[in-house]
Amino acid sequence: MLLPSFKVYVADSKIENGKRGVFSLEEIEKGEIIERCPIIEIDGKEIWLGFGLLYQHSDQANATYENFPKDNLIKFVATKNIGKNEEITVK
Repeated sequence: MLLPSFKVYVADSKIENGKRGVFSLEEIEKGEIIERCPIIEIDGKEIWLGFGLLYQHSDQANATYENFPKDNLIKFVATKNIGKNEEITVK
C-alpha cells in the first residue's frame, strides 16, 4: 500500500526560473523519507506521480531521490535537516 505524504505542499518556487516547487509542512530530519512517488509508464515514457516532477534542482540540494524500478517507485529522502516551509530541492 502506498499512502500520500503529509509532509509537503506545492507553492510558487523561490528558485530563479522555477515555477512551482515542493515545500515542507513541518521540520524534516536528515535521512527521513519525504515522499514516495509511484511511477507509471505511458507510451514508453516514465511518469512520476505525486509531486515527483515538481521538485526543483539546486547545487545546494537538501534532498535526493532513489529509484526503485522493480517497485515502480521513487523515494525522496532528506540529505540535510529541512526547516518548516523550506523549499525542497534535489541535485
